[in-house]
Amino acid sequence: MTRSVRWQELRQLAFHRAAAKPALHGAVAQDDVDEGYLYRPGELLLGRGAVDELRAETQSSRVRPDEQVNERFARHGVDVQRWVVPPDIKVGPLQHALEGRARARRSHVELNHVFTGEWVYLGGPATEPVQATALPVPQNVALLSPTPDLAVLDTGVADPAHQLFAPTLLDQQPDDVDVLDEDGNHVLDTEAGHGTFICGLVQRVAPGLALEQRKVLSPSGFGDDLSVALGVAETTAPVINLSLGGYTRHNRPPQALKEALGALDPSRVVVAAAGNNGHDRPFWPAAFERVIAVAAYDSADDSAADFSNYGSWVNVCAPGVDLHSCYVDGRRSSDPDDAAFAGWAAWSGTSFAAPLVAAEIARRAAASPGRTAREVADELLAELDAAPGDGYGRRYRPGTDVRLRAQQP
Repeated sequence: MTRSVRWQELRQLAFHRAAAKPALHGAVAQDDVDEGYLYRPGELLLGRGAVDELRAETQSSRVRPDEQVNERFARHGVDVQRWVVPPDIKVGPLQHALEGRARARRSHVELNHVFTGEWVYLGGPATEPVQATALPVPQNVALLSPTPDLAVLDTGVADPAHQLFAPTLLDQQPDDVDVLDEDGNHVLDTEAGHGTFICGLVQRVAPGLALEQRKVLSPSGFGDDLSVALGVAETTAPVINLSLGGYTRHNRPPQALKEALGALDPSRVVVAAAGNNGHDRPFWPAAFERVIAVAAYDSADDSAADFSNYGSWVNVCAPGVDLHSCYVDGRRSSDPDDAAFAGWAAWSGTSFAAPLVAAEIARRAAASPGRTAREVADELLAELDAAPGDGYGRRYRPGTDVRLRAQQP
């Protein structure tokens, strides 16, 4: 079996396992195959003004608020509430029945759309991490700031954190640890190590950048509008990296993230991966106007990566093919002939182009304490040349070559 075929099978198995889970226990549903969006069954996301409409429509005491999550959103001034809906009430028709009345009250009601580290939609690129040789680990790295410069919202990172970036990681929490083998089959899950790889790329291009990382995706790569929006609301770093995303019903902006982004100080910057489907369909959260959307190109020949999304909503492209960074230890296959990973890998995707841009903005902002991250980001984008071809924005070339060198296995 070829590596690409096995990779396709592994990610399909991960999706089927998620689809088979009970509602409210990590389940993923796909109700409209043509539109290709995923959502959480048994959940609705509401604005405060839509609560009475929901109660009147269902008249069920089993439709209840998630008080803990709702209080966390309220604490940050984000008008989003999570409501749990029993399995005998289908959330799709319920959302459709309520959205007009919610809009009349200047509020909202929406499905909790699922986001991933972008490997499941419409086939995606047939890539997986491959073993790579170890890179030199810088010694005595000094933090650029005593407080976080960049927030990485992803799968979390392994515990202990990789030596490449461990000194720059601030306040690692138990809930933010990448579990690696959530299904217990003794094989690394499909997106295990995703957050570790990204943090390593940041350290490679911006040594000493102080990192704040939060786990918003499972090791199989699944998160949702709610988990990502909550992560955005609760971070403190001036720059946020989101190497994840998804599609939505009717291509509308995901509501929880819309509210969370709207509540952020405008001086802060959010950078997101454009997605890996080779398509121009709006991919969220990258397609938000206030988010810097990053597509990928191959730095070996400056060509656009064939898997990269593109479109008028894309702002910039960065290297995203065969990037070399730190990874976790373990096997991605039960085949005894397959070598185990030993802390290093090469990987491709817009997931890995995005943190290169985010790290550059954060590095410049840390070096310019009198300027905001937004000012720095606007200046960076203005100084870049346009990328060849429409829909890829401007081309960013990092100061460090992070591509796997040809002579390395």
